[in-house]
Amino acid sequence: MSDDGIEFGDVEQQLPERMLRPDRDPRLVCVPVATPGDEDLPIFVDLDAMMDVERHAASDTSVELGGVLLGGRYVDDDGRPFVVVCDTLRAEHYEATKGSFKFTHETWEAISRRRDAYPDDVRMVGWYHTHPDWGVFLSGMDLFICQNFFAHPQDVALVVDPCRDDRGWFQWVAGRDQPRRTGGFRLFASRHRRDELEDLSRQLEGGRTMPADTRYAGTPPVGFAPQPQILRVSDPRIGPGEAVIVVALLMQTLMLGLIAWRLLDDSRGESTPIVAGAPANSNDERLAVISEARQRVIEELLREQPNAETIAQKLSEQESRIVALERDKGGLEAAAASLAKDYHDTIEDRDRKDKQLDGLYQRVRDAEVNVERLTKQLAEAETTNADFRSKERAAWVWYVDPIFLSVVGATAVLAGIIGFVGAGDFYRRRAAAATRAQLDRTWRSEGERDDD
Repeated sequence: MSDDGIEFGDVEQQLPERMLRPDRDPRLVCVPVATPGDEDLPIFVDLDAMMDVERHAASDTSVELGGVLLGGRYVDDDGRPFVVVCDTLRAEHYEATKGSFKFTHETWEAISRRRDAYPDDVRMVGWYHTHPDWGVFLSGMDLFICQNFFAHPQDVALVVDPCRDDRGWFQWVAGRDQPRRTGGFRLFASRHRRDELEDLSRQLEGGRTMPADTRYAGTPPVGFAPQPQILRVSDPRIGPGEAVIVVALLMQTLMLGLIAWRLLDDSRGESTPIVAGAPANSNDERLAVISEARQRVIEELLREQPNAETIAQKLSEQESRIVALERDKGGLEAAAASLAKDYHDTIEDRDRKDKQLDGLYQRVRDAEVNVERLTKQLAEAETTNADFRSKERAAWVWYVDPIFLSVVGATAVLAGIIGFVGAGDFYRRRAAAATRAQLDRTWRSEGERDDD
């Protein structure tokens, strides 16, 4: 089911009212369907409401159908909660396929208008939809609908598979994030309709077909495809002699089926190969051959028997049931193969993700090793830096020591004095030398004039 275009509005929340349970009301009669568990939320469904759901489910098995459940949420005198479903509203203007059912804006608006016509104490207590030949379960989108729009602790969901004649109710359980399937539920009606109630209960549990209800003339007795009556040896309408004949015929039918199967396998080598993609047609042809062979043998064996026509009719009905079951078996095998493939793909996907996760774990471990190494290097660098700063501070203390500065100052003054004295002596000697040279030149000049 898709959530595109759904506008469910506010989820109805109210405190449950105290009310007499239908199974304790003397005006009503209740019949369990399947086995409701002690821990299950008691779900009481009105007979006519359940029949309407079943008829709706069987009206079109090519697509999914659905609607909402109306009733009330209550607590009994012991304070135990229970829910009552008294009516249904079929979804209209919906969009559906074989594997999906979509509420639209128009769908919900129509449901809301019709629901407003009911008394205030009649509320939406859940929803239902079909899974034609898909089995009874809640898909991911079904869970989304339950979690977001029918999340009251006493809200329920009903899934019906009209092709497999199966149905199941789902309820919320404390501590779980999704509903779980219940063990069963309870049908109720006026005490004057006990027979109808028990017949419907038996049919929903796979018993004999319920007699037609004259109030619903022209429709199947309960809303899904009528099934042939299952012939039981213990049926009081069959005498002991007829029962022996039926058992013998059934054994011969099984033997004939094995022979027909073998003949069919032998004939395949001479027939045209069946192209891929048509396993259903091949299976139907095989079933038709087996059924026809069994029917011929039955007619031959019953030709001399008393009440042959009645027994033949019953066996024909049983044969139809067997063929239908074999077809269902083929469908179940195909579904099982599909599920096996999905399981295999899921396992492969899980293994692939496990490998990816292992790779991520390895990267995390490598990163932790690198962090540890860098932390160690940083600690060593901080230690070296601290030693250097300590030595630097020690050297600076030495440089600013008063005695050291005094010695350096005295040395500098002494060096200045020595330099000054040396420089003065140097310039004095140089001046004396220059004076002597000047005197020598003067004496030589005078001597030369005297010679002249």
